Amino acid sequence: MYSPGSSGWLEKYFDLIDKGHIQIDIDLATDVFDYCRDSGLIYGIAIKKIFTPDSFTTSWTTHDHLKALLFESLLLVFLKKNRGAFNREQFVEKLNIFYSKDKVKDSFDILSYFKKKSILENIELSINDRLELDKRMIETRIWLNSLNNGLVFLDTVLFEDFLQNGKLTSYQELSKIVVQAFIGAAKSDKELNDSDTKLFNFYIACARLNEQIERDLEDDFDNSSFASKIPNVSAESKLFKQFILWFSCFVVSVNRQVSKEEREYLEAFCSNLNFSSEDLNFAFSYNLAFLVENSDSISYLGSSSTDILVSNLSKRWGKILMRNKDKLVREIQQSKELMLLLGKSTQNELSKEEKELVKTQLIDIMKTMPSLAIFLIPGGSLLLPIFLKFVPGLLPSAFQDNKVSKDN
Repeated sequence: MYSPGSSGWLEKYFDLIDKGHIQIDIDLATDVFDYCRDSGLIYGIAIKKIFTPDSFTTSWTTHDHLKALLFESLLLVFLKKNRGAFNREQFVEKLNIFYSKDKVKDSFDILSYFKKKSILENIELSINDRLELDKRMIETRIWLNSLNNGLVFLDTVLFEDFLQNGKLTSYQELSKIVVQAFIGAAKSDKELNDSDTKLFNFYIACARLNEQIERDLEDDFDNSSFASKIPNVSAESKLFKQFILWFSCFVVSVNRQVSKEEREYLEAFCSNLNFSSEDLNFAFSYNLAFLVENSDSISYLGSSSTDILVSNLSKRWGKILMRNKDKLVREIQQSKELMLLLGKSTQNELSKEEKELVKTQLIDIMKTMPSLAIFLIPGGSLLLPIFLKFVPGLLPSAFQDNKVSKDN
C-alpha cells in the first residue's frame, strides 16, 4: 500500500510498478483526453485512477485521490509519447525539468534552503502545490479553503506539449485563457446567476494569476455590457482545444437549460476550434451525464446543483429523445437482456453487476447515437422515469402495463 498524503509516495509508487502490483499498460488507440475525461481529471475531481487499483485507495482523502490521479495522467502522457514503453529515469528527469522551469506563483519554499531534497521529493512538492488555490482568494472567500484546484488537468496539457515540442508554456498563460472561456460561456446568454458567480470565484482562485490580470478578468465578469468573446487558442495544442471546448460545455450545462444564445456561442467556438457539430453534441451529452451521476462528488458546485440539473434535464433532452425514438428502439431491441433489465428496474433496484451490464450496453448505443450519451448513467431510479416520459413506446407492452397501473 502507499499513501500520496505522506512523503516518499512516488518512490513507493515506482516500487509497486516494479513488483507488478500496479500495471501501467495503456491502450495506444485511446486518446489522453479520453483517459482523463473518464477519470474525472478534466473536471478537477478523481472518479477513478488510470492505473492504481481501487484496493490501494480505501483510506485516501479527496486530496490524495486527485494528487495521485494528476501524477498518473503525467505518466500516461509519457507512456503515450514512448508508445507504451516505460523508462523510470527518463520519466523522472523530464518531470523534474518540467516542474523546475514552470513553477506556479507562490510556490516558494523557504525550507529548501535548509534541507537538500531529492528529485522525487521536489516533484512531490510541485504536484502537491498544483492542487492549491490562490491564497489571497482564500483569505476573502473562506469556503475555497476546503477545495482542490479544479484546473489541475492543465499540467497534463503542459507536460504533453513539453514532451512533444520541448515547449514550456506557463500554467498562468493557459489558466488565463480558461477563465476567459468561462466568462464567454457564462455570459453568452446575457444573464448571470449566483452559481455563475460562485464558479467564477472558484476558477479565478484556481488560475493563480497576478493581481492585475485578476482585476481585469473580474471587471470583465462584472461588466454588464461586456460581450462574450471566443478565446483565441489557434496556437495551442489539440489536447488544450479539446479541454477548452468541454470546459465551456460544462459551464453552460451546470444548473441551467442550454439557451439558444449559449448554443450559438458554443457552435461558433466549436467551429473556431475546427471540431464538428457531432463533437459538440457529444461533449454536451457526456457533460450532462457526468453531472447527473457525479455532481454530489463535485464539491465546488454546491449541494443544490443536482436537483436543479435534473429538473431541467427533461426539457433539454425531450426533443432529442423524440427525434431518435425509432432508432433507439431498434438498437435496444437487439439486446433482449438489456430490455429485461430495463423492465426489472421499474420495480426493483438493479444489482451492481446488472447496472454495469446496462451501462455497457447503453454505451454501445451511445456510439451509434452520440447525442444520447446521457444514457451512460447506470441504473433505473434516476434514468428510467425521464426515459419513459419521452419515449413511452420504448419498453415492450408487458412493461407498459406496469407503468399504466402504477400511474393509475
